[in-house]
This record gives sequence, structure tokens and C-alpha cells, in this order.
Amino acid sequence: MSQRRNRYVLIIIILLVFFGCGSPEKKEEKKVVAVVNGKAILMGELQEEMARLGLTPGGDRKEMLGLKREMLNRMIERALILGEAENLGVKVSNEEIERRVKMLLADYSQAELSKAFEREEVNFKKWKTKAREDLMIDKLIYIEIYNKITVQDKEVEKYYQQHKGEFQQPEQVRALHIVVETEEEAHRILRDLRAGKDFGQTARDKSTSPEAKKGGDLGFFSKGQMPQEFDDVVFKLKKGAISNIVRTPYGFHIFRMIDKRPGGLESLSAVKEKVETKLVMQKQNAEFNRWIEDVKKRSEITINEEMLAKEQ
Repeated sequence: MSQRRNRYVLIIIILLVFFGCGSPEKKEEKKVVAVVNGKAILMGELQEEMARLGLTPGGDRKEMLGLKREMLNRMIERALILGEAENLGVKVSNEEIERRVKMLLADYSQAELSKAFEREEVNFKKWKTKAREDLMIDKLIYIEIYNKITVQDKEVEKYYQQHKGEFQQPEQVRALHIVVETEEEAHRILRDLRAGKDFGQTARDKSTSPEAKKGGDLGFFSKGQMPQEFDDVVFKLKKGAISNIVRTPYGFHIFRMIDKRPGGLESLSAVKEKVETKLVMQKQNAEFNRWIEDVKKRSEITINEEMLAKEQ
């Protein structure tokens, strides 16, 4: 596939993933599968969302019905959130929409986008409407949920104390390596290194590995993360030591061990940010579920179960 074709395909993937595909078939447009506070959700819209995720009719009917019901529930929740945003007067400016579009499609020219819209029959007006709705949802959820979430230091410490198993780290080493194609070249390089030549610069100049541009730096790793041949050599080296030549399916390697971390429990200070992020996400999910259930209780929602079960 040519580079130009690759770019075109990527544009279409972005359009479909973020904004769905074309309009539903006309025969589906008047079939109402649910009503949310007086606003209809059409069977064609449900089928469009299913198709966007690659869920086509066929296979086990019970399983398909479950998937359709789950998708419909997402669409109902989206309609409820948008309704709440409208009731609270949440606004989205044209400038915000343009920034969102530019962010999603920053790598593509206007000509490429126009061609993609035309060839795939993507409705640009609908596309922009969906972008506006997505921004409204983001704003409302931030105002109603995310902006109200806080995590105290004592909560972080409590989680840390109760989940210490999550923060046990195995022994790790940090190593540099050089890999070349022939044993003869490896021997020449090893002689130079032992004579005092800089390992990192030699890796940049000679190594064929992807890490060469970083001076051969493999970063920190524990046993099992690298090929067994790496572990067998590097974990036995003293800090600063250079290995003998090691042969692997990738070529002929030379390693230098530059740092070591003993295994054990990570300190609270080392994992505090990670724990805070996890607790914030847990609270956000719990608060969103509570909030959306409250909205549902205050709303009028009807589902055409007969049509939902019948349509394939």
C-alpha cells in the first residue's frame, strides 16, 4: 500500500472511530427504539453505532441482543448527559470545536480531509455536531464530577499500607549494550572499550540496535523482561563492569552494567503520584455511576423491547 493510500486510510479510521459513519438507511429512520425525555433514538442510529464497532448482525441471537442492549444503554446515557448539559447552559464555542478538530487531524491537509469526506460520504455537518456534543459532555462531566474529586494524603497512605503487595519490586539493573553482526567486529569493539573508549559513543557509532541513538541504554529491567541471554550475563556483572561477547539470535552483544536497584517494597514517596492517580480514577468512576443513576431516576425513558429483540 502506498504512503498516500496509508494516509487516506488513517483519515477514514479517525473519522469513523470518533464520529461514526454515514446516515442510516431510510427504511430505519422512522423506527424508534427508545425515547429519552421526549427525544427519540432511532433503530438506524443504533445499527450505525453497532456497525462502527464492527458488530454486524448474525451469530448467536441472544448474544447479539445483549450487545445491542448494552449499546443502546450507552446511547441513552449520552442523550441524558447532553440533556443535562443543555439544562445547565453548558456552551461550546466554534473556536473550541476547531481546536478539537485540529488536534484530532493535525497531520492531514485540508485537501486530504475534503477528499476523504467526499469519497466516504461522511456528512461534515453531522461530524461537527458530534464534535460539539463530545465537548459539551467533557465540560459537563468535569463540572459535575471531576472538578469535585479530591484525594487526601491520608487516603494515599491508607491505600499504600493496605496494598503493599502492589508495590513490591524485583531486583532491577540498568545496562548499556552494543550489538553488531559479526564476531570479528565485536572483538575489535571490546578491545577498544577495555582500552578506555567511551561505551555510549561507541554504541551510537557502531551498534545496530534501536537503542544505539541513546548510547545503547536499555533502561532498568528485571529478570524475564529481556531475552534470557541478557539476564544470564547482566545480572552477574558488577556496577560499571563490561561483559564478554554474548551471542544471541540478534547478533553479537557487549554489555555494561551501570546501575542496580535491589528488590523490595517501593517507598510511599516513590509511588504517591501513581496511587493518587488510581484513587482519583476510582472516585471519578464511582461518582459518575452515582450521578448517571440519579439522572436516570429523574428522567422519562422508554425502550421498545419488541423492536430491539426483532431487528437484526
